[in-house]
Amino acid sequence: MKRIFAIPAIALLPLLGCQSASSPENVVSLYLGGLQNQQPQQQKEAACFASEGVKAKQPLLEIQKWEILDKEIKTESDDPDSKYSLVRAKIQEKSLGGMVVDRTWIFKVWNSTELFERNKRMFDKSNRDGQRVMQQANEVLKAAGKEPVEAPKPIVPNREQYSSRPYCIVAYEGQ
Repeated sequence: MKRIFAIPAIALLPLLGCQSASSPENVVSLYLGGLQNQQPQQQKEAACFASEGVKAKQPLLEIQKWEILDKEIKTESDDPDSKYSLVRAKIQEKSLGGMVVDRTWIFKVWNSTELFERNKRMFDKSNRDGQRVMQQANEVLKAAGKEPVEAPKPIVPNREQYSSRPYCIVAYEGQ
């Protein structure tokens, strides 16, 4: 009699989750696999914002295969504390006319915690600028004998709006 050894699926879940998005390159492969196999949930899991999905000027069509070429670390020009990765992938897809086309695509991948921190800095700056403008407007109103206007509440981003995976994709475009 043969013995069959099975590893409980629950024991594999942590391993599968870590492998699927544990690096910028892996999250791109996760996303491309979701596109290739028409798995919307897998595509959604790779996106930085589940409500928006991954942005693209031109969508990828029938993906045949892909190869991750390289990764480059970049810094946002308006926020030197923000770093993200550009992941280049050579993707073979079937075009609208049915021919197979190889093209390099570039994916903008963030560490999801870093993206959240970047947006906190961005909202903080916007809130401070808004507060300064409101103070100036209220000084003008006060000088004109009018009642000051109450400043709006500051905008505070919510971490739940961002991917919980270590890495996520904001956008991609073909070259």
